[in-house]
Amino acid sequence: MDKLMESIHGVPGMAESEQTVETIRQSEARFRELTDLLPQTVFEMDRDGALTFANRHGFDSYGYTPDDFSKGLTAVQMVVPEDREKARENIQRVLSGERLGGIEYTAQRKDGGTFPVVIFSSPVVYENNIVGLRGVIFDITERKQTEKQLRKSQAELLVKHEQLMILFAQVELAKKQWEKTLDCISDLVILVDREEKVRRCNGPVAELAGKPHDKLIGAEWKELLLTPEMDVISITETGGELYHRPSGRWFCLSTYPFTTGDGGGTAGAVVTLHDTTEIKQATTALEKAYADLKSTQAQMLQREKMASIGQLAAGIAHEINNPIGFVASNLGTLGKYVERFTDFIDAQTKALESLQTPETAEKLGMKRKELKLDYIIEDVKQLIKESVEGTDRVRKIVQDLKSFSRVDEAEYKHADINECMDSTMNIVWNELKYKATVHKEYGDIPLTRCYPQQLNQVFMNLLVNASHAIEKQGEITVRTWLEDENIYIAVADNGCGIPEENLSRIFEPFFTTKEVGMGTGLGLSILYDIVKKHKGEIAVESRVGKGTTFTVWIPVVDGR
Repeated sequence: MDKLMESIHGVPGMAESEQTVETIRQSEARFRELTDLLPQTVFEMDRDGALTFANRHGFDSYGYTPDDFSKGLTAVQMVVPEDREKARENIQRVLSGERLGGIEYTAQRKDGGTFPVVIFSSPVVYENNIVGLRGVIFDITERKQTEKQLRKSQAELLVKHEQLMILFAQVELAKKQWEKTLDCISDLVILVDREEKVRRCNGPVAELAGKPHDKLIGAEWKELLLTPEMDVISITETGGELYHRPSGRWFCLSTYPFTTGDGGGTAGAVVTLHDTTEIKQATTALEKAYADLKSTQAQMLQREKMASIGQLAAGIAHEINNPIGFVASNLGTLGKYVERFTDFIDAQTKALESLQTPETAEKLGMKRKELKLDYIIEDVKQLIKESVEGTDRVRKIVQDLKSFSRVDEAEYKHADINECMDSTMNIVWNELKYKATVHKEYGDIPLTRCYPQQLNQVFMNLLVNASHAIEKQGEITVRTWLEDENIYIAVADNGCGIPEENLSRIFEPFFTTKEVGMGTGLGLSILYDIVKKHKGEIAVESRVGKGTTFTVWIPVVDGR
């Protein structure tokens, strides 16, 4: 502030202004009075580190006098020697233009006493030059004492905590011993109070409930066990029979009330669940074995029927192949003969044109036109070509029929799924062509090792079912693609769809929605078994009135 006054006197025209000087002096006095009211130390220092101003609190806190300032007291001298290097570095930072706050030091009084402080400081700028720094010093003695007291309290709490932990460990040990004893029992054991809330239970209870042990304590045992997943087969006041669907376990429920022993009535009960699953499983296994036997017998009959059909188809194919061979051979020869006849007629016509008179040529031309010889010559070639194509078509159908007839063939070999689908489509084409337009969207898929004839049966079943689902005229889309090392085959139709309540049962043996005599209910069941045999999966999506999509996927095995 004194330097500011000197600067004002040095400015031309200002030194003579006594009123201005007096105003500045009054402002300085007010500044000093205000800072003297503060409970913190306010100070200023020049660029050399010498203190140029301090409020009353500063003198009181540090024990210095204004005379000490005139002797060149520096700010660095007001902290302990250990903090002085840090003080010098921070002073230079502020003189470089930084504002520093919250830096802790250990202050040192004139008499050598010390106390903790935190200092906030900023540069003093005059005419765009940093001429020093000013700051505020907070005495944090009380805060440090509070922190020390907190650390002491924390240490005491830690000691008490350790004592409690030891006690808790003892209680926990006794509890675990009890729990381990009951956990050795396979039955579920629950101790409940008179409000039927769980007070103790063993491990099998937590395992069945699917919850941690501590979440079971305090819960009502009926709400805990008699969940929607637990079917109550029968129940009385003292027990009953239960079936847990997720785990497939059967239980015999029993309750054993107990009293307080002082005539106070019932204090609670012990509830036990004895596992009777093995007995139930033995019964179920016998029933399943009987059902499997019936299913196997039906599948064997189905295979025998398919084998008989296969033998008949093979015989028919053989009988058709011989005359088709003759026809194809004769048509080939006939085609060659027609070519020769055509060449001869052309040569003969040219020869006659050079010998005959105009009248004769005209008569022959009219006769040739009347007999339509030119049309016949071209039409005979087309007829022979179409007949040859027809015999090739018959030969292909016969070949597919012979291949498809070997449904019981056990050869495990490489096959092209797209070719298998085409072969099957040729066999069932008569079922499809009058009911639907077939769209083929074949992907680029590798060969895979499989049982081709069995997969043909799968494809035939899906195609025929798609055709049957269409009442008049519809569309069937067959797609194949490769994804994640699996070959996918999807057969989709826009037919009547499958009701939602039937979707979960369509692969069950003997399940059918067709009229009596129209189906055995074994088609999709056998199809499911074949897909599983190939380590594959089958899925169905359907909407009533919109259509159905069956998707089969099998892994690529040693494909090329």
